[in-house]
Amino acid sequence: HNANRERMGMSLAIVKWLQRHDDEKLRKSIDIFTEFLLRECVDEKDGTCCGNIGKDKSKVRLYNAPWVMLYFTELYKLTNEKRWIELVVRIVRYYYSVGGARFYPNGIRFYTMYNEIRRAGMDDDANELYALFNEHVETIVKNGVIYPPHEVNFEQTIVSPAVTILMDKYLISGEDFYLREAEKHLSILRKFDGMQPHYRLNTIPIRYWDDYWFGKNGTYGDVFPHYWSVLSGYGYYLYYKATEKQEFLEYARQCMTNCLCNIREDGSATCSYLFPEWVSGTAKIDRNTEEHFFAERRGNFANAFANDQDFALYFLLKMIFDLGVENY
Repeated sequence: HNANRERMGMSLAIVKWLQRHDDEKLRKSIDIFTEFLLRECVDEKDGTCCGNIGKDKSKVRLYNAPWVMLYFTELYKLTNEKRWIELVVRIVRYYYSVGGARFYPNGIRFYTMYNEIRRAGMDDDANELYALFNEHVETIVKNGVIYPPHEVNFEQTIVSPAVTILMDKYLISGEDFYLREAEKHLSILRKFDGMQPHYRLNTIPIRYWDDYWFGKNGTYGDVFPHYWSVLSGYGYYLYYKATEKQEFLEYARQCMTNCLCNIREDGSATCSYLFPEWVSGTAKIDRNTEEHFFAERRGNFANAFANDQDFALYFLLKMIFDLGVENY
């Protein structure tokens, strides 16, 4: 619940939309958000990404910086201002200087960043960052399916970065070895998906605890969908992009469009939906009280917070623009 801790969903969706649609009001909102990022969260001189306002460097969280570098990459694609892609280079250097190569981040889209750095004519920078990226790739290859624990021991979004990072390497290099390595993780990623005839449970990966840690209510329980559900869909799309296997395009479509149920027809939204009718668990404010901790609580509700659900919009737009279609 702070200013810049994977909270980039709305800004990424808006920047992506603006790449195809001019809108003065939205453009002003992005200018204000960019100003905010540079003032409060990002050191433009050295690329440091902080977790909260005031450029608070007291805690480095390796999930954060990749979303910021992706945002400035998309902003460069929108504006063609070299300032932004030069900042991306500094953020990538910063990220790998603080241990990023051993981490499984959700926001790394190296194929996108690498191509834009090349397009900017910054070949020396692209080669330098590619070497850093290769260290990251080789870490994932070495670990194989023995995934290192992160903030939790094992979950969907520890497996999905292994898929997308290896797919990025394959899409840049064309080396079949990395495609085969990605397939090992892809088969595991599919096992998280629900296969029920229900829009909240069909090609939507199971996630637990997210309302407890990130939601307003702080309730345990399975979340269908959660905003990070969409990351599986994008992994499936990258595999389709590499292989043209139609079933993976369909998996991607199902995952991403089903995630859009978190956005209502009137434009209001929720970052996640606690699916079970009843759950055992409690709100954070009284979790240390045994009586409350084990109490049953009503589920089946939408989280009151809204922002991160727009990651689903961002990745869906990213896919359909890449496919060369306006609607999907």
